[in-house]
Amino acid sequence: MAVNLSPVGGVAAQFFTSTGAVLTGGKLYTYAAGTTTPAVTYTSSDGLTPWTNPVVLDAAGRVPGSGEIWLTDGIIYKFVLKDSNDVLIATYDNITGINSNSVSYTNQQEIVTATAGQTVFDLSINYAPGTNSLSVFVDGVNQYGPGALYSYVETDSNTVTFNSGLHVGAEVKFTTTQQQGAGAVDASQVSYDPPYVDSVATNVEAKLAQIISVMDFGAVGDGVTDDTDAFKAAIATNDGAIYVPSGVYRITETLVIDTNVTITGFPNVGSQHNQYSVIYHDPTSTGPLFTVTSGSINGASIKNLKIYGGNGSFCIVSSNEYCEYELINMEPYTGGGIQLLSTGSGSSSTKLLKCQWVGPNSQTAYTGFEINVSGGDVWMDGCTAIRGAKGINVLRGQTIMMDKVSLNAQSSTYSSLSILETGGIFLSGSLSKQAINIRGSYIEDCANGISAEYCQALLIEGNHIADTGAGSWDGSNNGAMIRIKSNVFNTTVVGNQVYAKPNGIVAQPYYSYVINGANNTYFLNNYLYYSGSNAGIFNINASSSKVWVLGDYYYKDTFTPVANNDAGRILVDLDPANGSAPLKFTSLVDTSWLTLYPITANAIYKVYVSDINTAGSQYTEATVLTDISSASSVSYQIQTATDGNKIEVQVSGGNIQIRAQTAQRLDRIAVMRIG
Repeated sequence: MAVNLSPVGGVAAQFFTSTGAVLTGGKLYTYAAGTTTPAVTYTSSDGLTPWTNPVVLDAAGRVPGSGEIWLTDGIIYKFVLKDSNDVLIATYDNITGINSNSVSYTNQQEIVTATAGQTVFDLSINYAPGTNSLSVFVDGVNQYGPGALYSYVETDSNTVTFNSGLHVGAEVKFTTTQQQGAGAVDASQVSYDPPYVDSVATNVEAKLAQIISVMDFGAVGDGVTDDTDAFKAAIATNDGAIYVPSGVYRITETLVIDTNVTITGFPNVGSQHNQYSVIYHDPTSTGPLFTVTSGSINGASIKNLKIYGGNGSFCIVSSNEYCEYELINMEPYTGGGIQLLSTGSGSSSTKLLKCQWVGPNSQTAYTGFEINVSGGDVWMDGCTAIRGAKGINVLRGQTIMMDKVSLNAQSSTYSSLSILETGGIFLSGSLSKQAINIRGSYIEDCANGISAEYCQALLIEGNHIADTGAGSWDGSNNGAMIRIKSNVFNTTVVGNQVYAKPNGIVAQPYYSYVINGANNTYFLNNYLYYSGSNAGIFNINASSSKVWVLGDYYYKDTFTPVANNDAGRILVDLDPANGSAPLKFTSLVDTSWLTLYPITANAIYKVYVSDINTAGSQYTEATVLTDISSASSVSYQIQTATDGNKIEVQVSGGNIQIRAQTAQRLDRIAVMRIG
């Protein structure tokens, strides 16, 4: 055992009382620094015979016997000096042996005179190759760095080989420096006093153990070594934060998390890009990279990682509550991104924050983020999905918040699924979905922007949906900007900016908004710009009910638009050009009478009519007002302002009816009760 002489009472020291009297029979106690835990000292430099604790001083107030006290190398002590009656005289803390932790070296030197062209030198001294412990001089010039003429190789522990022959008589000096020993400090014996008011002192070991590193368990992070076991061992500690330092870590098995540990890489605050802690999910593996399951304690967290590779499974599969996944960049990743499951505790109250998934550069059926939650309260903020079949797919859940998400290129280029199953955001399947919010998001170059079914209380607000529908025609179906399907109740589409590039054909036009079996749908203050051939705005299935429009603005590029498909006359505009009235949309009025609206006895109504400018490509509003009541028995003629055609309005069988002088398309027909 390495020991060092104590600076307190070490050699022939004499102790006195506070009044200067010799401390006869005094007692010298030794403890671990900062504690009352006894610590062993020794009588001599061989470290074999321990002193009694306390050391009882002799009649001269000196250490008896050898007169020496020796301390274990690397251990920090506290000395307490008392008189023979155990009355405290003094305390000395944080004491180490003299030269404790010092490092000793030995130097060796050998000088050889070279023969002509000599390259190999066998030495009588030894060194450790590759440790910078050898210095070589030729004719007084160090052969390392500027001025070096001869390069050499440290062949083995006593051989040096020059790459070119030396001249005859060259004086070659070899010098080695070898470390002979070093005292190591036990971190548990090194005190740490936090520099804060009211802080509590601890030791370095306890301080360092507050954060566990995967490298504590042997992870290498060179991208080649299999670091799976090191990650598993770190996770198995179940002890708070697990740090993943900068590096590339190869993982070949699924890492299972069943407690509330936090796995975090080197922080790159504010961006999911350029993460420095990288995990390579080996493609030869099977299953997810991380499986987060329900345990006795919920709330796991994974942050600040870049993950690439993948084997076709989701990267992270979570069935635990109160989890948080933040600043995870899965790029490029072969497989889905993050999947929240309803099994176990059901993944409720989970946050997905600034995570990015980029699928392969090929056609796949992968989904960036899939949510199937038996409870609710899932919040996505700032997440991105690029390529694949679906950016986000919600199968079940309530109070699902999607804020500032970005979806791109979920199109036929990267999807192996049909057009109707490909797009940015899907609320799909027959399981219940309630209180779903899609806000402030960017959806671009997708076969479908947003598609929903079996959903209640859906809010689509303040999103930018661009280039959706471009190239999405598959010969039998078209994509849509927003597709509201069966069993969707109470949908509000408000304040969105929509740029469509449709690609329909005559037999199958493209419609920006497809409403099929939905109930009570509102379109409020949206801006729609669209261009392309065979395109219209609304395609409303007769099984839908109550589709309302208020304040929408439509801008159509230079082309002939297709009429809205609203055979059941479901669509109602609450804000026509010249007054607030419920407007009935229709695509064609011919010479036969068309029933518009049932009327009440003794009531008075106004009828609004506007048509499309048949001479050009833009809509031109021309609204004409006509009063009509249940007592009316004759038809009224209205001349529209754009083409001179006459429109007739009458009351028949308790209904307001309309017909055209010649068959034509009308943009809006409205009936409003005014008295």
